[in-house]
Amino acid sequence: MRQKIFMCFLVVAMLFYVSMVTNFYAADATKVMVSTEGMLRAAVIQAGNTPTTIVLMADIELMSNFAIPAGADITLRSEGSSEFSLIANRSIPAIHIQRNAILTMENIGVSRAADTFGAGVINNGSFIMNSGNIINNDAHGQTLLSGVINYGVFVMNGGVISQNNTHSHGVVNQSGGIFEMNGGTISENATGVINLSSFIMFGGNISRNNDRGVTIAGSGSVFTMHNGRIEGNGEGGVWVQRGHHNARTPEFTMYNGIINGNHTPYSGGGVSNDTTFNMHGGRISNNAAADSGGGIFVGAFMANGATNIYGGWIYGNSASSGADLFIRYGRFHNNLFDPNLGAIGSPPPPTILSPQISQAHNESVVAQPTTASVLVNGQSVRFQAYNISGNNFFRLRDIAYALNGTTAQFNIDWDAVTNAIILTIGQRYQSVGGELQGISAGSVEATPTESTIFIDGQRANLTAFNIAGSNYFMLRDLGVVLNFGVDWNAETSTILIIAR
Repeated sequence: MRQKIFMCFLVVAMLFYVSMVTNFYAADATKVMVSTEGMLRAAVIQAGNTPTTIVLMADIELMSNFAIPAGADITLRSEGSSEFSLIANRSIPAIHIQRNAILTMENIGVSRAADTFGAGVINNGSFIMNSGNIINNDAHGQTLLSGVINYGVFVMNGGVISQNNTHSHGVVNQSGGIFEMNGGTISENATGVINLSSFIMFGGNISRNNDRGVTIAGSGSVFTMHNGRIEGNGEGGVWVQRGHHNARTPEFTMYNGIINGNHTPYSGGGVSNDTTFNMHGGRISNNAAADSGGGIFVGAFMANGATNIYGGWIYGNSASSGADLFIRYGRFHNNLFDPNLGAIGSPPPPTILSPQISQAHNESVVAQPTTASVLVNGQSVRFQAYNISGNNFFRLRDIAYALNGTTAQFNIDWDAVTNAIILTIGQRYQSVGGELQGISAGSVEATPTESTIFIDGQRANLTAFNIAGSNYFMLRDLGVVLNFGVDWNAETSTILIIAR
């Protein structure tokens, strides 16, 4: 009798436990809080094919490889101001994204314990990095280990891949992989990016890596640079390695962006081309080579390789031979026929935008608070903004703060000695506090800004006003020079700011 009572009690307890677990997941089937490795793995299994957000509530040590299985769609996130990490405690890859799986990473870290080695993330599926960091993943002498090894589709919208030490690289984009970089920073690794397939750069910063910023290698590998910055790397900006005869050679095409301040003890401080390099725009400046070709070194001897310059600016570089350009052998075609599109040996002219507001005689004007709503990439943001003579002027530091992590991000420096506002495109904005505080109602006095404005070292004539000690710029002018879109929805009275 007692045994029957005990068994009934046990069955009821088990049913109660199952009910509690089921209700726990059913209450919010797409969001699960975890604080241990066991809870993390259970949450992934429970998710199945349902898109699920897993929120880390603490740092979690991984005692074995953490796999995102085929069919899963997982978002890993820390909420609030805390950034928790997954820490590999064995010499294993920390995360493995399997084929047909999706992992989105937001505000978490991926690193490893001391005296262990391995990749941070191996991706065979789809990996989207919006924020967070992948750091300290050491190769310990093994080749092509890195922060991220990509065989699938890797989209980097923000975050940091850094300090993947010794022989490790930031990203190794393997054969068949597609890597799209829209923002974020890859820095202080061995090489920033080794591309063996297809790499497209729309923004972000590849900087201060010990070796090259980007190495392009392997038959058919392509690097296309639309924007962003490659700067301050220790053995040059971009190296296009030699390919094989009768095969599609590695290729680098540059439409825009900046390759600046790289240096190398060899040749090719900015770009060292052994096969094919096409330059349509952008800037290669202030790079240095101990040997030859501070800006561009042409060593393309392959029959199907060449260096073609159609546009862009190559200037301010240094080397023992050929400061801006050195041609050792290979085909070189200079197609710079329009001085407004580019030049070798001289910088671009200052950016000139026709002022739409008269600033003659330093006249003050009346500014009214902008009443329109503002969306940045679809998200509502509360700016300090004023309307002056029908044009919207936004506080410069608000715009910089709101665009952090996008392709249009920029930093602001102030030179009190020269009274200069210095904008650096592609660098993450360093907050000084007080951004996005909104404004009070009522009109205010606006005085034309007397400061000189420089964008990436070039003087820019922009319409700007000083209001209560802060500088306000015409929004559409900023969109032109910083490469973000501005639109207007008349039906909802909404200003739209679009940046990838």
